[in-house]
Amino acid sequence: MPDIKENALQVVITESNGVLMYSNDVRAVSSKNENGVFDILPYHINFISIVRERIVIVELSGEKKEFPIERGLMSVYKNKVEVFLGIQVK
Repeated sequence: MPDIKENALQVVITESNGVLMYSNDVRAVSSKNENGVFDILPYHINFISIVRERIVIVELSGEKKEFPIERGLMSVYKNKVEVFLGIQVK
């Protein structure tokens, strides 16, 4: 695993067909689930959720990037955020 900068999260967003949409170390990630909008910051507790509408990433430079989505699965484990898009949820 690559060395993650202190006070950063490693983020990887992948489409269901395996195409890598985004991969970088970032300051924060925001999204929305059935309970509302939430933020993931460095050293967040392990977490898994279905996410909807958008993913907002705050890069280390402070620049925000927004990815409109329909639905995805977000997993946070050991300071790594993985988002899998295009999943089917019944």
